Amino acid sequence: MDDLRTKVLLYRAKHNLTQKELGEIIGVTAQTISFAETGIHIGKMTRAKLEILINSDKKKGEEK
Repeated sequence: MDDLRTKVLLYRAKHNLTQKELGEIIGVTAQTISFAETGIHIGKMTRAKLEILINSDKKKGEEK
C-alpha cells in the first residue's frame, strides 16, 4: 500500500472527515481524494497539498 494512501485514510479517520470535506480543505473533489486513497494517480500539486496538510498535523501533535 502506498504510504500516502495510508496517511490520507488515517488523517480522515482521525479528524472524522468525509472525502468531500477533506477535498474542500485542500481545494479538490471527493473523487480526487478517493483516487488518492485507492492508489490511482493524482497530480503532483494535489499530492503536495495532502502531504503538507498531513505533516502539519503531525507537527501539531508533537508540540502538545
